Amino acid sequence: MPHTPFPSPTECRPCTEEELLHLYCSGDFVARGSILAVTDKPRLDLTSLTIRASKIFQQTYPVFGHGHAHPHRTSAERGTQRDAEDEEENDISFSSLVEEGSYIGKVVMPMQCGARWGDGEFLVMGVMRLGQPLMRCAPRYEEWLALTRRAQSQAQCILES
Repeated sequence: MPHTPFPSPTECRPCTEEELLHLYCSGDFVARGSILAVTDKPRLDLTSLTIRASKIFQQTYPVFGHGHAHPHRTSAERGTQRDAEDEEENDISFSSLVEEGSYIGKVVMPMQCGARWGDGEFLVMGVMRLGQPLMRCAPRYEEWLALTRRAQSQAQCILES
């Protein structure tokens, strides 16, 4: 069984409103975007999500890069030649989907969470864990907007949208 840097099943549960507000203010990356692809990596016990971000609110590490530029590949993703070939094929197929002014990034989450593609925009938030961008919360963007209206006075920082 592969060793995973994500030991707790609580990583898979939906975030509470308090957790969303806290992570927005203190997370390592926060971006508004849509999911382009979801790829399970059974050897690593991870799921990799390719995100097209239309707006980056914060990132302490270069998770999202401009359009066709390659975002930094994590040490766990460097893997084999086959992984590199698969990623190259994905980059080519995504090139037509990348809009000018958008950003592309890859984030991971435990495979046990069963991540899947979803239509629409999300607020993708997470932390860097063992050199990997771990997506912790991803509410639909409309849900985030509703929360910001209700919680503006409770937040630890200015809530942008």
